[in-house]
Amino acid sequence: ISVNSVESVPRHAARTPTLPPATHTNSYALGERDVVLVEPATPYDDERRRWLEWAREFPSRGQRLVALLLTHHHADHVAGAEFFADALGLPIWAHAQTAARLPELAIDRRLAEGDVIDLDGPTPQRWDVLHTPGHAPGHVCLFEAALGAVVVGDMVASEGTILIAPGDGDMARYLVELQRLEALGARVALPAHGAHIEEPSTLFAPYVRHRLMREAKILSAIRS
Repeated sequence: ISVNSVESVPRHAARTPTLPPATHTNSYALGERDVVLVEPATPYDDERRRWLEWAREFPSRGQRLVALLLTHHHADHVAGAEFFADALGLPIWAHAQTAARLPELAIDRRLAEGDVIDLDGPTPQRWDVLHTPGHAPGHVCLFEAALGAVVVGDMVASEGTILIAPGDGDMARYLVELQRLEALGARVALPAHGAHIEEPSTLFAPYVRHRLMREAKILSAIRS
């Protein structure tokens, strides 16, 4: 993907209570005039101030903030949601299963598989909502075909690894959704942790192979 295309999706990394070695969660600003801010993540006062400064740059340039969007319910992705929604006067969007796990938050729009987020601008953007459970029941990714960009939340990372935890996690579904993301043929993935990932299909497939290799080792140990 061209540098210009990557830069068309601004990123802000804020320190969050995430799993080492990652220390920060990326927020993304989708859209050229209408702007949706993904991952209102940080609970820390100093980081919140910097996040708000970043967010308020968009209206100062004549852009319109539309909403805050949660990829899923984990604390390192949502800890600033209520604070930022109040400070900026914005609604919060999330999948219904994410909303169910965050009863203290007012979720204004429940996203679902097949929804489209149309963002007006000099070059309009059309982000398809993909429900991608596995890491979390309400996890969503966002794909913009013209940009060739996919916001992947915690499906993959370029820093650290992805935990599929008992309760929230479903390994079989996670592998299915990774294969689905691979089939998109995206030119860049925008993860919640670490730098953007060029040619992400070359990463999705190894993730699947690695998890299946682990499973095979466990089955072999059980058999022996």
